[in-house]
Amino acid sequence: MNVRSASPFLVGLLRGEHLTLDEAVHLINPLPGWPRRPRLSSAGSGALGPNLHMFRHYFAGLAAGVGHPPLRDEFHGHTFILAEGGHARMQVVGHSIEVEAKIGSVRFETRFGVLRIELDRSLPETLALASLGRDVEQIVDHPALLGRGWRIVEVVAARSPFLGSVLVVPTGAIPYSLPWAA
Repeated sequence: MNVRSASPFLVGLLRGEHLTLDEAVHLINPLPGWPRRPRLSSAGSGALGPNLHMFRHYFAGLAAGVGHPPLRDEFHGHTFILAEGGHARMQVVGHSIEVEAKIGSVRFETRFGVLRIELDRSLPETLALASLGRDVEQIVDHPALLGRGWRIVEVVAARSPFLGSVLVVPTGAIPYSLPWAA
C-alpha cells in the first residue's frame, strides 16, 4: 500500500474514539495475497475486467447518491462502532486513507481532500444558498468539525425524495505514511 495522505476528518473522528491514526491503521484488514498482489479499491480491475468493475461501483455510488464508488470492499480497511453512536469505515483508497461514517441520520464521506455530508433531508433552496461560504460547524454539529475553518463550497440538491442534500466541504489532506512503511 503506497499511502501518502489521510483525511483530516478521519483523524478528528479517531480522536473522539481516543485513537491515533497510527493505532487505527494497525486494524486494517489487508487483501489476501497482499503485498505480493495488491488490489486497492481504486484499482478498477477484477476477474471480469476493469470496465465491469468500474461500472458496478459507479452505479452503486449513484444509487447511494454519492456519485462515485462507495467504500464497500472488506479489505484494506476497518469498520468500527463509534462511541457516540453510529459507525465508520476507514479504508485505503488509492494513495489515501479515507472514511465513510453514518452518525445518526447524517452520512459523512471523504475522498482526496473533500468531505461530503449527506443530510437526512433536502434543504430548501434559500437555506442551501445561505449555507454557501459558511463554516460547516455552523450547519452540522459534530466534534470532528469544530475549529477547523472548513467552509461549505457547494450544496448538492437531493436526487430523490429519499435522499438529503449534500454539503461539499474541501478539507485538504494531511501527509501520512503507514508506520511500517518507514
